[in-house]
This record gives sequence, C-alpha cells and structure tokens, in this order.
Amino acid sequence: MNKKCFVPSCRNTSSNSKTKVFVRVNNILKRQWCRKLNVDFEPKRRYYCCEDHLNLEEDLENYLYWKLMKGRPKLKSTASLSLAGTGISIDASVETPEPSENETSELRRLLLQEDVPTKRNKRDSSKIIPSQKNLIDDAVQCKVEPEE
Repeated sequence: MNKKCFVPSCRNTSSNSKTKVFVRVNNILKRQWCRKLNVDFEPKRRYYCCEDHLNLEEDLENYLYWKLMKGRPKLKSTASLSLAGTGISIDASVETPEPSENETSELRRLLLQEDVPTKRNKRDSSKIIPSQKNLIDDAVQCKVEPEE
C-alpha cells in the first residue's frame, strides 16, 4: 500500500521516500489536524503523516518498542504537528481557543437562567438536584481548605 503524507504541501509518499517513516494519524488527531490545515475530513479514510512533521521521540506512544522491535509506530493523543518548511503559516498544535467576550457573556446568561427545570436524582427520588444558578452560587461560596 502506498502511503502519502496528508499535509497539503508535503509531497512525501512511501514510494518516493522509502527511508521515511509514515505514522497513521489516530481519529482524535485526524479531525483536529484536518480542521487546522483546512483539509477535508473523511472519517473512514486512513491519514498518514511523514516523520518530517513529527518529533518521533516525543510524539510516539511506543517509541522504544518501535525503534528496537520494529513494531508499528503509534501516535500519542497529545502529539503536535510541525509545519516548519512547508510554507503553511498556521499553528497546528492542538489548542482550545479562548472564548470571545460575546461567547462568555452568552454562557453566563445561559447558566444563570431562572427557568431551567430541576431534575430528580434517579437513585433517590426525594433528592432534588439544585438549579444551575444555585450550583454557581455554591461554587463561588465554596472555600477549599489546604490538606495538612
């Protein structure tokens, strides 16, 4: 099977770069990296990344096993994609963006709605889970004591 690096500007394949390592990208990273690189995400397609875009020692879950025993390399879920030398100028590391001020205020408004129905606990029907506003009030008033 001919493996091709999924990074858009990379031309490495297993046929034209026989000494390069190609690592299969797991489902979690596949979705995130495709979004960052503006690549169409196809859930059933296998995506491979060549060693040029990875730090194999840090990004492989089984680096020593792969290196010593020639097993199949497996990416960590925290692996980061390196785009140095590709001409792509976006940060493709997996990060959660900070919410904007509008998003933050919308979340606050939703959390503080008074008309949110209360739910009964399934184990004990006499216990009622407090509304979201009460949970926020409790969290604000909660005082954590340091352990000795």
